[in-house]
Amino acid sequence: MPIVVFFFRFKYKIKVEYTSQKPKRDTNYLVVSNHRSMNDPPIISSFLNMPMAFIAKKELFTNSIFAFLISLYSAILIDRENTKKSTFDLTKKALNTKRFAGAWSSSIFIEGTRSKDPHSLGLPNNGAIFIARLNKVPILPVGITYTDKKEIIIKVGEAYEVDRSLELDDAAWDCLERISKLCDYKMPLRD
Repeated sequence: MPIVVFFFRFKYKIKVEYTSQKPKRDTNYLVVSNHRSMNDPPIISSFLNMPMAFIAKKELFTNSIFAFLISLYSAILIDRENTKKSTFDLTKKALNTKRFAGAWSSSIFIEGTRSKDPHSLGLPNNGAIFIARLNKVPILPVGITYTDKKEIIIKVGEAYEVDRSLELDDAAWDCLERISKLCDYKMPLRD
C-alpha cells in the first residue's frame, strides 16, 4: 500500500537488508519475525514488497475499526485458546495462492505477542513451526529493530525448511535464534 509506505518513510528512516538473495516472487513463505510494535504488520507487508496474509489473534478483531484496518492486510483470525481446523485451512489457502506471477505468503510473530523488554525477545511459540510443517513451506526469518534515532531496520534472513527431526519446541527455539541474530535482541532464557 503506497500510502502506508509514504507514512512510514515520512515518520521513520527505514532500511531493508537481505542477508542472502531476495525471496523469490513465485515461492510461498511463512514469514516469521519478532514483534516490537503495532506497526510491524504494515511495515513487513509494505517494505518486503510481497503479498501476504497476517495471522492475528482474535482479540484484535473486537474493535470494529481496527478489525477493518487489519482486514485490509488480509488478516487471518486465530483463537489461540481454541484453534480450529478452519484457521489452518485459511492459512493453507493463503500459502497456496499464486496471483499475477507471484505467490502469497503468510506472516506470524514467533513470540505471539509484542515483547515487553525493549532489548530482548520473548519466548517462542510453536505455532509458526506447526504451520510451516503442515503446509510444507519454508520459513523466511525477519528481524525488526527499532532504534532510538527513529530508524527501523528490517533484516531478512535466508529462507529455510524446518528440520522435521526436531521437536516443535526445539524448532521454535532454532527459529527464534535465527531472528535474534537478525535483530540483535537478546534471546530469553530457556527453561
